[in-house]
Amino acid sequence: MVTFSDIAELAGVSKATVSRVLNNQPRVSAKTREKVLNAAKELGYVSKGRANALNRRPTRNLGIILTSNPYWHDDSAQGFDSDQVGWEYEVLCGIEEEAGSTGYNVFVARAPTFSRDGEIPRFAESKQVDGIFVLGGLFDDAYIARIRKLGIPIVIVGSYVDFKDVNCIYADNLQGAYEAISHLISLGKQRIAFINGPGITRTSRDKYLGYRMALEEAHYEISDAWVREGLFSPQSGYNAMLDIWSSGLRPDSVFCANVPMAVGVISFLNENGLLVPDDVAVVGYQENRIAMLLTPPLSCVDLHPRETGSEAARRMFGVLTRGDELGLKIAVPTRLIKRESSVGAK
Repeated sequence: MVTFSDIAELAGVSKATVSRVLNNQPRVSAKTREKVLNAAKELGYVSKGRANALNRRPTRNLGIILTSNPYWHDDSAQGFDSDQVGWEYEVLCGIEEEAGSTGYNVFVARAPTFSRDGEIPRFAESKQVDGIFVLGGLFDDAYIARIRKLGIPIVIVGSYVDFKDVNCIYADNLQGAYEAISHLISLGKQRIAFINGPGITRTSRDKYLGYRMALEEAHYEISDAWVREGLFSPQSGYNAMLDIWSSGLRPDSVFCANVPMAVGVISFLNENGLLVPDDVAVVGYQENRIAMLLTPPLSCVDLHPRETGSEAARRMFGVLTRGDELGLKIAVPTRLIKRESSVGAK
């Protein structure tokens, strides 16, 4: 069995440095990190988590845990959880297509992942699966930590955690928001409002950083007076826009963190006799079929959910069959689709 001491001796570094590199910790130069990784590879080092994945007797089953949105019980969100469900469906299709081609079965369950004490699906607790996918961004890290203790490889899809043995695949939300705001700036918009999701999620925080980054790059004045948080529903988008308007601000454009909130914003603008995009341009996020059916069709950031699901499955199979590296953070590029809600009719 290869030890940290063996790797340290071959690489010419301390055991502490080897530990930091193999546990994906900071404070190690790129040159030293490469030296340690090359030494580990040469010696055939396999981490404990990867070894468990290779040595466990396979069930040929995979488990998918769908995160629950704690806001869906709110009346304002009723009927519009389809935005999340649509994303989930596309990710599931990507995973299932890869799983089916390799002879794996898939179990699916929704769980109260936003609670540290939420119930863990039976297929996980009874270890009926070889790997577990957690879909969505609304979860408590303590809930993920409980799953980790089961010793089953995990891939987070749609967000990320800092655990060294959990692979994470998610949309590059910082870049997606940056591109949306940069698009509005390129159209000459000066007063750009942002209706984000709940700030407790990493995905919302990344979108906020992308919003600020684009404004800073364009030398715009930055003020959180132009920012509101919604609950991903049309009513919350409407209410956020009403709050902005009631404060005396008059945005010439609005970026919304999902399509349902953009629906609410457009509804508010229509009620108040404002034209989209002539008076106020609107850009949404998380492209779905509703976006292109709105009047006018909604410019939107596409997260490529099916491709993300396929990539997540491939990463899982790499861990299960080859002992591939754990702790990867893979940001999937987004794409801005420009439609009439921002650029007008052509």
